Amino acid sequence: MATSASRRLEDEVTCSICIEHFNDPRVLPCFHSFCRHCLEELALHSEGRGKLVCPLCKAEFKVICHKIHPLVK
Repeated sequence: MATSASRRLEDEVTCSICIEHFNDPRVLPCFHSFCRHCLEELALHSEGRGKLVCPLCKAEFKVICHKIHPLVK
């Protein structure tokens, strides 16, 4: 059974989209982190072109041509 501290650490290094450890993590302006690939897929399939909605807090952000790579690592 995982301790509370180890569970929190696991949550900090896990992407909530793919439920895997981060792979090339990116931070949105709302400070939520996701894998770059997960964010690219999310942006590609979003309803509003040039818009990305954070899956956790639902904050909306503009993205240029669905490019996620400029986001902070």
